[in-house]
Amino acid sequence: FCLRQEQSAAMLSRSFGRFAIGSVLGGGLSMFLLVPVYISLAHTSAAGGSLPDMKSNFEMFALLGRHLYNTTPTIRSGNLPNIYCGLLSVLLLPIFATMKSIHLRRRLAYLGLLGIMAFSLVINQFDLIWHGLHSPNDLPYRFSFLYSFVLILIAYETLVNIRKITLKQIGGSLAGIVGFIMLQEHFGGDDYDFNTIYVSLLLVLIYALVLGLVSRRRIEVRPAYILILLVVTIEMVLNGGSSFKTMQSKEYFTARNDYVANDITKALQKVVDRTKKIGDKAAAGEFYRMEFLPRRTTVDTALFDYRGMTVFASSSPQDETEFMGYLGYAVNGVNSHLYKSFVPMVDSLIGIKYVILDSSTSDDLSSDPYLELIEKVSYNDTTYSIYENKKVLPLGFLANNNIEDWTPSKYDPFTSINSIYTELTGVETDLYTMSSIAAELGSDNIANVNGGASFTITPTESDNDGRFTATVAQTGQTYTFIDCRAAESIDISTDSGSWRVPSHEPYIVNTGFLRQGDTITVSINAKDTCSGNIYIGTLNQQTFDEAIDSLSSNPLKVSSFNSTHVSAKIDASFSGTVFTSIPYDEGWTVKVDGEKVETFATGEAMLAFKITAGAHNVDINFFTVGLIPGILISLLSLAVLIALLVFIRKKVNPHHPDDNEFAAFARLLQPAPKTASVDAVSAPDNQNVLIQQEDTSEETVIAADELQPPEIEQDEEA
Repeated sequence: FCLRQEQSAAMLSRSFGRFAIGSVLGGGLSMFLLVPVYISLAHTSAAGGSLPDMKSNFEMFALLGRHLYNTTPTIRSGNLPNIYCGLLSVLLLPIFATMKSIHLRRRLAYLGLLGIMAFSLVINQFDLIWHGLHSPNDLPYRFSFLYSFVLILIAYETLVNIRKITLKQIGGSLAGIVGFIMLQEHFGGDDYDFNTIYVSLLLVLIYALVLGLVSRRRIEVRPAYILILLVVTIEMVLNGGSSFKTMQSKEYFTARNDYVANDITKALQKVVDRTKKIGDKAAAGEFYRMEFLPRRTTVDTALFDYRGMTVFASSSPQDETEFMGYLGYAVNGVNSHLYKSFVPMVDSLIGIKYVILDSSTSDDLSSDPYLELIEKVSYNDTTYSIYENKKVLPLGFLANNNIEDWTPSKYDPFTSINSIYTELTGVETDLYTMSSIAAELGSDNIANVNGGASFTITPTESDNDGRFTATVAQTGQTYTFIDCRAAESIDISTDSGSWRVPSHEPYIVNTGFLRQGDTITVSINAKDTCSGNIYIGTLNQQTFDEAIDSLSSNPLKVSSFNSTHVSAKIDASFSGTVFTSIPYDEGWTVKVDGEKVETFATGEAMLAFKITAGAHNVDINFFTVGLIPGILISLLSLAVLIALLVFIRKKVNPHHPDDNEFAAFARLLQPAPKTASVDAVSAPDNQNVLIQQEDTSEETVIAADELQPPEIEQDEEA
């Protein structure tokens, strides 16, 4: 608005006043949503970011190459932004900068805005600010569409003045782009292949030809627009198809048949539904969770609609993710925790009552002493087995008060599990007999072991596989955890099975029942020198059973529940802490016998509260933190808006048809100077007009054609 018209200071102040008041009221109306979202996001991994030292993400020359046809689309972090929006916009950019028919202020403003967006992509601090001080895990430069939008807007402003484009401008722009493409072919490397270079050249030549024909009056404007539209459409369709093909080869688009329309998915849905029927009947109102192996996605809980522990969500609290990682679940460290193997010590703790296994995982885990086969479910040739965890704990149970001060071990889940059971029961608990590792004979030239668990691998050109062995110290169910994030691959093998573990998301692997003296072999492939830890523990079954029996003796008996409410009873044999497997949130409130009690987060992640000995009724309710103040602000803003509209309506002069609410609002912001027999009103185009009884004069004269896009000029022959 400010760029298109010459405005007086008074008119600009009114315009900005309306904008400011409207923005404040608009923001206030949305506070019922923004306040809770802000508070919730403060607990995610995205919160608390800080600016790094200023540097460039990439060379500016590389940014220019992203405007060319069929550049490789970016999905993963560390690559260049996606800003391609057609070669026509690139060709028109220098022309726009030199078009005197477009006001200099507008050209400077648009080019300045484009420059700001470009530097925001290149400079790391600006890029991080655009992302709310949180660097995206993938899909980088998520604001890059704004750069493309400004570039397209510049192309539009140029095309509506197509008759005023000169051959000199077209030739200069074409020469510059052709020169750049030649440089890109020489210096751009393998990312710019034959199609990228020569199709880009062909396209700019076609666009320049059409613009030149219009400039020389060889074709009329409307046919030129149609021709340009046709070429742009062909370019976009071909480039889009090529981009999808490229992404398919690198990232893999999941076909519907692979994702949901197949026997495995249908069998899983059938067995999940069957498990829920079995669980609901057996639970009689109690809360329980289930999981299945192997995973289909990272959000199977949503895909198959069941209560589990698997979560992948950007809004997931980071403390919860870290808690799950400390206990040996697969986590990415920021916003996901995944179920990968049955581990009764932690599965029981968080209430996983049922585990569904396919034939491959069933062969590995069916011998686990804590899994009891309930039923098999088949769909065509696919069969799944439903197992019940015989030692599962309820949603909540009475524990020792020491759990409030529990501190996990960040890199050793076996130590974390031992310590949490010790704090919960109040009894020193040693659930595992650990086995030491040693470098395998023949691998000791590149692999070194310290302290029985820590290792270092220094690969050579001829050997980059570090191999380690452990002799099982005790007969029983054995579990293995390997933490080496720099490894290329990790493999575990025993006489009865083998497992490949992702190095970036380590988790405890149930390696089955092994006898004392059996061997576990671990092979770690590494390109560069790396170090890590290998923990192998055999479960002391009697100790674990005693701990579970102690904790389950004072259960929180749930009678009813939904997503925001739990009604339960507990008969506490001693005063202590009720530990629950409900993820902690400040929105949870707990009432014991109708009285609100203080809650806290065990391990900064799980809801807990203290209780005295005796029988109690417990009500746990959730209400979104920040929703009440947000609603109050929104209601106040709505009241102010309604009052303002009513007041403004009363100020509209009914005797002047050109007067309206916008003009009345403008007069409220900055009243016009009082003049005898003169009323200040506003014309429909919002310019201030002085209306007198006999004649009318304008404070600011604005040509009508300045308020509308320039009309298409007709040919001289027309």
